Amino acid sequence: MRTLALTLALFTSTTLAHDLSKAGFPEQVASLDLAPGAGGTLHFQEITLDIPKGSYPGPVHIDLLRGTRSEWQTFDDWDVVAPKNSDVLDAFAVVVTDPATNRHVLKVPALTYTLNDVRVGPATQLWASGDAASLRLTALPLRTPALKATLAKGQLSFTLTDAAHGWVVTTPTMPSTAITAPATATVNLEHLAFNPAQLTIPAGTTVTFVQKDSVPHNVVINDVMESPPELSLGQVFSYIFVKSGVYKVYCEIHPFMTLTVTVK
Repeated sequence: MRTLALTLALFTSTTLAHDLSKAGFPEQVASLDLAPGAGGTLHFQEITLDIPKGSYPGPVHIDLLRGTRSEWQTFDDWDVVAPKNSDVLDAFAVVVTDPATNRHVLKVPALTYTLNDVRVGPATQLWASGDAASLRLTALPLRTPALKATLAKGQLSFTLTDAAHGWVVTTPTMPSTAITAPATATVNLEHLAFNPAQLTIPAGTTVTFVQKDSVPHNVVINDVMESPPELSLGQVFSYIFVKSGVYKVYCEIHPFMTLTVTVK
């Protein structure tokens, strides 16, 4: 059995904010500035991180960073401790910074992490990483009260309360001989329109948006800016539609550009 894994790591300290690219998290995918006492949500594709109101008495800046798959697999004890024949699906780091001092904030409140992925199921396991090179399996099943976790088909949600740990979610997959290639679709941004303007796809489909106009565009999905603020001619942006439903897609720069995506 092969195993897919998703890693979420939390890094907080009182040291000056620093570049985590050398630690395996080179890509900033989302950020959020919170006023004192305010709450908010960081969102990137199938992952959301909810920050409740009252978590921070002062203003903070929160970054969600994306890591590289290869970094986590090079740790010395990954092959010894982690599930056999496992792969890292993704890696994430959350950095909370005091904007006045540019220092990391030590306190990490009860952040709620949610993963929407069709591969999440009864065999999903949760791993904690005490440091970058040490993994341990937490108490199972995931719904143990100590973890405040809920597990349903296609969705995992749990509360992060420990700033000293990263988290690894593993889910067994079918044998490689039975793996079906993931569904894909392409939407062109051309002639100031989405082409096609209507799209019906199965859950889990990756849609690639190709910018073919000389003027900039962007991609807003259900009123959330998912793409960079401006996509120039020739740039592409991909988004995985993991849950069924009807999605409203539009360009914030040119609101008359609309697309309806139906996910079954």
